[in-house]
Amino acid sequence: MKKALLSILTILYSSLMFAQAPIVYINIVSHNEPGDNLQNTLKFNTMNTKVLQLAAIVDTKGAKWNLETCDGYPTGAFNFQTVNSNIFKTLTTAPYADNIEIDPRPKVVDTATMNIADTYRLLDTLGCNPTTTLGGFVYATTNQSTAPIDWFKYQKTITGKKYPWKTWKANLMWGAGSYLPHTNDLNDYGIWKPDTVSYSATEANFYRHNANRAVWFIGNGCQPIFALDSTENEQTIITTIKNFVSQVQSGAVPQNKFYVLSVVINQSHFGPTLFQKVSTICDSVNSWDTTKIQWKKLTEKFSLFQSWQTSSNLQYSQWLCDQTLDIEDINAEDGFNIYPNPTNENFAVKFEDKKQHTVQIYDMIGNLILSNQVADTWVYDISKYSNGIYFIKVDNVTSKKIIRR
Repeated sequence: MKKALLSILTILYSSLMFAQAPIVYINIVSHNEPGDNLQNTLKFNTMNTKVLQLAAIVDTKGAKWNLETCDGYPTGAFNFQTVNSNIFKTLTTAPYADNIEIDPRPKVVDTATMNIADTYRLLDTLGCNPTTTLGGFVYATTNQSTAPIDWFKYQKTITGKKYPWKTWKANLMWGAGSYLPHTNDLNDYGIWKPDTVSYSATEANFYRHNANRAVWFIGNGCQPIFALDSTENEQTIITTIKNFVSQVQSGAVPQNKFYVLSVVINQSHFGPTLFQKVSTICDSVNSWDTTKIQWKKLTEKFSLFQSWQTSSNLQYSQWLCDQTLDIEDINAEDGFNIYPNPTNENFAVKFEDKKQHTVQIYDMIGNLILSNQVADTWVYDISKYSNGIYFIKVDNVTSKKIIRR
């Protein structure tokens, strides 16, 4: 059984030898809070100016932005719109239509006169083509017994309170919460249907895919990606993103996954300092190869995920923060060993038959690094190459991986 498994793994890694690594899909997500009081005339107008400034940055940089909004902001837009213009309509028409989408956010208490169906109705009336993505959906509570945080209720059709003739049903969920287990919502790079999400849920329950659930959850990556504000160091976030993309490209994480992440910002921090940081992050992402990372809105990510499901024949994708690939040396019955593996300096290739063989080293994208004639044992210094997965090919037939860390 062990030999059969090792043979399968050898074939798998050989087949990946020239395969393109997965693309990481990234977006910016913003949210506001009920306490922002954006239905107030002065606060509404001030916020509009800032929102348009960020929209211009996003458009210029070719980034993608999901604006997730509580009821206050669309209420203000509904009350103060002019005959020909309102902020939400502006954000989802040219030149911003390709870069921005609007998600309703249900951060209102259960006793309020508004719920997410009402928020969606306002946005729809404003003509911005709002999504059925449930954005930033869990609100804080001081009493989990009387006001539990449980977003399973949002998997059902919601009937409006202020507009009871309006209904809304989520297709996607994105967000995180202030209390366990929802603080776990931040820690996944995948798309799946969580089995259980409530105060009684364990982390294992949350990350277990259940195909029978109604709504898909989109992960948003790891801290510090989840929060950029006017005090956060944007270079830390850039480094985090870059390191993860490098992990994907090097094969340090599985290649048969669909990877997504988000940079999250709060509207209350909108202003020159935050905008400069957002601009810097956009420039950094745009400097990387689009075969490695691409800007996509949440609905675009899900559409690509559905295509990935078809091509991969897999139901869902999931990769937790800090999860590591279980690496072991694949020493099948092919007559040679590679050790130590992983390594950060030298590794040896040892042949049991002590005869001469052709040894070739390839990188993850199939570039030939070295070709040499080897007998018995050969030692090679790999420290001059970047971290990642490399392939040792023998006699142009058998391939094994070597991990440089």
